[in-house]
Amino acid sequence: MEINEIFKKTQRIVNDIPVLLVGTGASIPFGIPGMSGLAEHLLNSLREKYVEDATWVVIAKRLEEGEDLESAMTDVNPSPSKELVNDIVFETWRLINSYDLQCGQRIFREPQSSLSKLIGYLFTTSKALVNIITTNYDRLIEYSCDKGSVPVADGFKGYCFKRFSGDSFASKKMVNLFKVHGSLDYFKYKNGEPCSIPLQQEIPDDYIPDIIPPGSDKYRDVLRGVHRDLLQKADSCMNSASSYLCIGYGFNDEQIQEKLLSGLRDGKPILVVTKKISDQALALISSNSSNFVIITEDSLNHTMFNVNGTVTVVEGDYWTIDGLLNIITGE
Repeated sequence: MEINEIFKKTQRIVNDIPVLLVGTGASIPFGIPGMSGLAEHLLNSLREKYVEDATWVVIAKRLEEGEDLESAMTDVNPSPSKELVNDIVFETWRLINSYDLQCGQRIFREPQSSLSKLIGYLFTTSKALVNIITTNYDRLIEYSCDKGSVPVADGFKGYCFKRFSGDSFASKKMVNLFKVHGSLDYFKYKNGEPCSIPLQQEIPDDYIPDIIPPGSDKYRDVLRGVHRDLLQKADSCMNSASSYLCIGYGFNDEQIQEKLLSGLRDGKPILVVTKKISDQALALISSNSSNFVIITEDSLNHTMFNVNGTVTVVEGDYWTIDGLLNIITGE
């Protein structure tokens, strides 16, 4: 397939102002630990406390044998205790937060990042809203919006202490951000009241991070409280989208991508940009869509384009966000 034709198809999808789905693959280049880094941290921080806990022994064994964190924490018998789940949530927050705060300092200190430029491009070319859905806990998207002077709404009202309000998402020109698995800024008070307390260095006393950890329980937890409202609004965005753009998204959240797959079956185009794509994700896309572009790394300084099943390899790192920007802006 001719490269100019591939580029034009890619540009058309982006120019339709797609719903943007952002996964961990977008955060890793900014220094945020991925699942493997989180797994190592949990092993180191929880091993001694739970050395005799039957559930943790199973999870730890799976991790040590090379299973990914998502699989290791799925269908564990017996189910994890509330204390173990809380410790996993707390340690996840502590690890990601420490790297996230450093990431924020770099983003504000240095020139605009590639993600900031991409969001800025979508915002500038959009006549209305830009909707972003992410399963990440980190604040990379918020940092990127602020760096590019792009206004963002996440469903919380307030300044230092924010409360959730389902009607606070924007209907005017703005970025709507749906963090369906929670955020480093989201907490629940001991009485269960949800709130957002931005940029904390430590977990506030009497609060629990309101993030959904990996594992089979996330499909239940995402249907509770704030996460349920965020998921419903994210579903509505995917229903009304004209196209989809996935950056570093792994396609392993059935509830979140249910509406996405429905849109693909209706013929809506999808653009996937990631370093690598799993066989499962590729099969999921190709079996539900006849209008897709998948951009991945092939080898050093070479990129693979998969357009509706036709594969073309070209020179250049177009699988990065910078590479995508080169395609859509011609710079």
